[in-house]
Amino acid sequence: MLLICFSSLACHCQGLKDSFDVRITPGIDFAHLTIANSPVFKNRNLRFGGEIEFLLPFNKKRWGLVAEPAYQSFHRPDLDYNYESIEASLGLRRHFHINDNIFIFVNAMSLVDIPIRHTQVYSIGTYGRILLTDNSLTAGLSLGGGVAMRRISVEGRYYTQRTRQADQLPLQYRYGKASIIFGFRLF
Repeated sequence: MLLICFSSLACHCQGLKDSFDVRITPGIDFAHLTIANSPVFKNRNLRFGGEIEFLLPFNKKRWGLVAEPAYQSFHRPDLDYNYESIEASLGLRRHFHINDNIFIFVNAMSLVDIPIRHTQVYSIGTYGRILLTDNSLTAGLSLGGGVAMRRISVEGRYYTQRTRQADQLPLQYRYGKASIIFGFRLF
């Protein structure tokens, strides 16, 4: 009886392991920033993230729930502008299997952008300079698609534009980006 229970538990654990994918997801962000009515400032930055996907137990596990926290930043020394945050994304992914080792996927995610640091030194005519900060949360959406082969994946992802408001002055920041994300499945 005890042996049957342990073997049943082992089978259940193996089934759970087959339902989860865990990936490391570094990549490159192609970001743009507009402050008030200024020109668009563009930047390429590295991003680092981790992803957990729970494969849903229907339709041959072709659907999955995805959660991905990722660190991202945008620095412009010429503007004295620094922005770092954690993007916490949650969404749905659809797999299209080509064969046993290769599949194409598309996903849609909602995200909350949690600032770690958001500062800009702003000049005010002859009055000097003021340090602007903003630590409010913003929300957005992302759409992506890619291909995975065994443990490696490559994804292109587009993020909707997010708007932030400076606390000290009536300045509005508009931030958007697209990313190329490389994935390595751990298990």
